Formats: sequence, C-alpha cells, structure tokens
Amino acid sequence: MTGHVRQTMLALGLGTVVQRVALLATMVALGHALGPAGLGRYALAVATGNLLAALVGAGVRNVCSRQAAREPDRAGGWLRIAVRLRAQLTVLVLVPALVPIVAWGDEPLAFALGALLALPLAWDQKNLLDAVARTDREVALELGVALLHLVATLALLALHVHDLAALVAVQLLARTLYACAAAPLLQTLPGYRHPPAARAVLRLAALPSATQCAAALLQNGDVWLVRWCGGEVSAGLYAIAQRLASTAALPGAQLLRLLQPHTDRAAADGDGAATAAKALRTTAYAVLPVVAGGIVVAEPLCSLFGRGFAAAATTLVGLLLASAALQFAWQCTQILYAHGRAASWAKAQWAGAIVQTAALVYYTSGVGAAGAGFAALLGNCVYLLLARHSLRAVVPVALLRALAPALPIAAATAGAAALASPFGLISQLVAGGAAYLAGLYVLELRHSWRRLGHGLQRASGFGAAR
Repeated sequence: MTGHVRQTMLALGLGTVVQRVALLATMVALGHALGPAGLGRYALAVATGNLLAALVGAGVRNVCSRQAAREPDRAGGWLRIAVRLRAQLTVLVLVPALVPIVAWGDEPLAFALGALLALPLAWDQKNLLDAVARTDREVALELGVALLHLVATLALLALHVHDLAALVAVQLLARTLYACAAAPLLQTLPGYRHPPAARAVLRLAALPSATQCAAALLQNGDVWLVRWCGGEVSAGLYAIAQRLASTAALPGAQLLRLLQPHTDRAAADGDGAATAAKALRTTAYAVLPVVAGGIVVAEPLCSLFGRGFAAAATTLVGLLLASAALQFAWQCTQILYAHGRAASWAKAQWAGAIVQTAALVYYTSGVGAAGAGFAALLGNCVYLLLARHSLRAVVPVALLRALAPALPIAAATAGAAALASPFGLISQLVAGGAAYLAGLYVLELRHSWRRLGHGLQRASGFGAAR
C-alpha cells in the first residue's frame, strides 16, 4: 500500500482548513463593512456565476471524474474533455444570461461580473483531480485563490472601497488565476492527447446533468429564492448561515471527495459492500460531532459577522442538521450511481429538491431565513430516506450501525462546548475540538492509526499504486 488515503487526508485536512478560514475571514470583513442587506446583494451577485457554472457543468464533471477513476490510463483525456465541454456550455448560457442583467438590473456591472465567474469555474478541478490521486494539487490551487481573495478584499475595505462591483471583481480575478494555473496540470496526465468524443460524453451525462441541475438550483440558487421570498436582509442572514454550515460540513465534504474514487473503483473491481460500510462509518465520525458542536455555538458564531447577524442562529441550526442529512444522502447515492443504479440515484435527488423548493417558498415567506433552514432540513431528510431505501437493494449496509460509534463523540463535543460557554466562543471551539479529537482517538484511532486507510484501499483497490 502506498498510503494514498493518508496523503489525501493530510492534503484535504491542512489545505482546506486554511482555505475555509480565509473564506470565513473574507465574509466576516464583508459582513462588518456591508451589513446584512449589503452582504445579501454581494451573495446574490456571486451566486449568479456559481449557479450558471453548476447548471452547465455538474453532470459532465460527474461522468468524467468517474470514468477517469475507472480508466486511469485515459484519465487525462476524460479531464480534458470535461473542461472543454463545461467551457463551451458556459459560453452558450452566459450570453443570454447577461442580457437581462445588463438591461434591467439595478447594479448591472456587479451582477454581470458575478455571472462572468461561471467562465473560469469551468476549469474547477474538484473531483476531477481527485479521480487521478492528485487532490493535493487542487487543494493548493484553492488555497492560493482563497488567500488572494482575502488579501485583495481586505485591501479594498482598508481603502474604504465598498463598491459592490469592485468586491465581486476581486473574486473574479482570483478564479481566473486558478483557471490559468489549472490548465497546465491536465497536460501531464496520461491520455491527455486522446480525449473521448464530446458527443459520447454528453450522452452519458444526460441523466446526471438533468438531475444535478435540480440540486444545483438549490445549492447555488437558494440565496436568490430567499431574496425573492424574504427580502435582502433575509438573504444576507441566510448567506452567513450557509457559509458557516458549509464550513462545518468541511470534514464530511472533503471526505466525500476522498471516498468517491474508491467507491467508483470498488463497484467496478472491488468489494462494494465493505467499501460502502467503511465510507458511511467514516462519514459519521467526520459529520456528527462537528454538527453537534456547531449547534451549541450557533449564536456566537453568527454574531462574529457584525451587529444584526445573531438572528441567523436559528437558520444555522437548521442548515447544520440539513448538512448532516445531505452528506449521508450523498454517500448513499454515490454508491448507487457507482453500481449503475442511475434511476434510483436520480429519483432520490429529484424528490429532495422538489420538497426543499416547495418548503423554502412556503416557510421563507412567513418566517424569513429561519424558514429556509427548516426547508433544507426537510428536503435533505426526504433525500436521505429515499437514497437509503434504494441502497438496500445494492449493498447490505446498516446505516444506523455505521452512525452509532460516532454518537458518543458527538455528545462529548457538544457537552464540552456547552460547559465552556461562560468563557467565550474561542474557549467553546477549543473545548469542543479537544473533546472531538480525544474521543476519536480513544474510540477509533488508538489501535488503528498506523493502518489508517489500508482497509479502504484493500476493499476498493484504488490508490494501491500512483
């Protein structure tokens, strides 16, 4: 064994933690400078580009990353065609999207720059470089972008530049530099000069694209829905809660990246049941303690962003619980897709998206951002239940049994954070983190840390050689 799992975990753990801290620091600075309504407009502008990129590229990325993991000798070709198709599709949707923004928008330049974010995002390598065991390269790129974005934003704010277009332009510049650095990486991969036919990729990506468009609309367009149903202040509160929830979901989200190529390889030539069991158990350790601790410190965390943001605490609690359900649903549907159950994979995602959209419109209109958090929880629970039901026919994995070992650690993390509340937020985070690490070591890693990842590699067959 080569230690691929440990190396990838180290890259994801160190690099993405620093990256998320930089992103949070950027949002804290913007929150203090712009206030809830101003931050809401900023989040809407950025969400425009993220939404366009996700709508045109999610299915293509999914198909190409999985095929690259299954066919390592042709990985460069699969990643090359993924970028090419995403860039071409982005141009096709970008032009008609810019017309109404420029013609009727109240801040056309800022929102046009936000929409243009979609173009460099076509070169985003998350999941793609994971499939060829090059996660450390992608993490380094993201870290550089996050630090550049933070420094440039702080510089503008220090000069008292609060213009929305200038602040969005900084992010566009950072993503453009990412794209310029990512392109040469692909040329070093095997099979780069012989990509598959675009028509064949589009045919394979038809169902994933249609399905993931629904997920992308919610994951990247939810801020817009909150704005339409609850106003700009609600959008600003929701954007802060969303950013914090996505940061809390970081361990599970990065673990998903690590596990996907293992799941894909195991379904083709490995032990699918053993790989699925290890994936779900590891996800529980990464997700449940962080969510439990995050719920305890929700209000002081939201207050970091400035006066008026403490009201986002209820939204954050809903989004934290929703993120836990979502990450287990992702693992289940990832296994379904890898085993060729595309219809079940799609059905679970569509049902969750429809329920969340309907609930978001209904509850946000009445109670604002907190209603959007509850809608996310409701939709993701439906997604998880359907995915788990379909998974039973594919691999014999007991989800509750996989969750059980992490529950004592989650309780210890939340308890430590609660006991430290009289001493302030930093003390709560330190106490909760210490309880988490201690519990993880005692219950899981004390006798197995030297062999960390070996069982997963043996079960899946991925990463034994690089």
